[in-house]
Parts: sequence; C-alpha cells; structure tokens
Amino acid sequence: MNRLSASYPGRALDERLAGVLAALAESPGGSGAIGRAAMTARVSVSCLRALAAEALAAPLAQWRQWRMLWKAASAIAAGQSLSEAAAAAGFSDQAHLSRTMARFFGITPGVAATSLRKPHGLRAV
Repeated sequence: MNRLSASYPGRALDERLAGVLAALAESPGGSGAIGRAAMTARVSVSCLRALAAEALAAPLAQWRQWRMLWKAASAIAAGQSLSEAAAAAGFSDQAHLSRTMARFFGITPGVAATSLRKPHGLRAV
C-alpha cells in the first residue's frame, strides 16, 4: 500500500486517480493542471473528476486547492515570504493565495504566518 492509499483507508483508489493525486500532490498548481493530469492518466477530464468525486467525496479542484494551501503553508512555516510561498504552491500571485486562504480558512496568509512560524509550526498529515 502506498502512502497515498493509506490516506484513504477503506477505499481502494482507482490506479489512474492514485497516479493523478500523487502527481498533483507534488505539483498542484498552475493553469490546466487537472487537464494535464487527465491526459497523463489517459482519461477524460470529466472521467477524472467523477473518479475523484466518488473516491474523495469532494471535487478534484477543491482537493487541488487544499494541496496548494498546504504547500503554501509549509513554505511560510519554513520562512519564505508570502509571495515566494504563493509561487512555490502554484498560485498565480500573492493575491490569489490570499483570496483562496480567506475563502477556505477565513484568515489571510499574513495572519497564518504568525502561527505557522511559531515553534509548534505546521505538522505533517
């Protein structure tokens, strides 16, 4: 069982979806990421979205944004500037990171940075 499968106990992930999730976990950002991932998995975008919705109980785009936020938070915790963290996570700019973080968590990256840079920091999931 790979690390990704262990994240979804009790659910056997479709091999194509598992490959896509692994690739998107490494590099979630960028325009067209889901389309490129679908091509790599040799499935249509709609098929990939349906596989993800069934297995993850959430839209693939939402899962991808969670991964982008995780990468950005990890970069912020490591001491990168907010703009560097946004770029590292695949956001188009710092404002895009700010809007997404505010929508998901109700706080800005600046507020999050205060907590993320404290000794307890960010823990791996």
